[in-house]
Amino acid sequence: VVGLVVGLLFSVVSQGIVIVQPTEVAVVFNTLNGNLENPRGPGTHVIAPVVQTATIYPTTQQNYTMSGGTNEGNRSGDDAVRARTLDGQEIALDVSLLYGVNPAQVNELHQRWRDRYQDDFVRPTARGIVRDVVSGFRAAQIYGIERTEMETRMQDAMSQRMLEEGLILTDLLVRD
Repeated sequence: VVGLVVGLLFSVVSQGIVIVQPTEVAVVFNTLNGNLENPRGPGTHVIAPVVQTATIYPTTQQNYTMSGGTNEGNRSGDDAVRARTLDGQEIALDVSLLYGVNPAQVNELHQRWRDRYQDDFVRPTARGIVRDVVSGFRAAQIYGIERTEMETRMQDAMSQRMLEEGLILTDLLVRD
């Protein structure tokens, strides 16, 4: 009986230990009052099992690629961004985003998107911004000297949207 009690005690206590790696941040949700507590940085943290739950997010650089290559990018098949230029030409662009979770805003990210932020926010937002920016340029400008201006506009718009959602854009690359 004593062994069973000690085993149960250790089982409950071990569920309350959260180990956050140096490249992670933990969101702690209190099930009693429904509030999110301050994010927990790297290290070992003790939480009350059942009363608190922890969700861990990576703070490392993440990459999301939309590509026309069948074996390239985050989705199989042709996932290039198709957009119409100012002069009515349809173009396909391969776009890569390098970004990370903002540890200071991880609670907001958790509330809005949970672990769906890449598929439900990053991808559709990037595709929309690319289409919007491309629509302001002629095809000859995109393939010529205005390409840098186009990339800068895309990066500025995407960076602003990501900051609002708790993400930090490092780079937006138009590759093909």
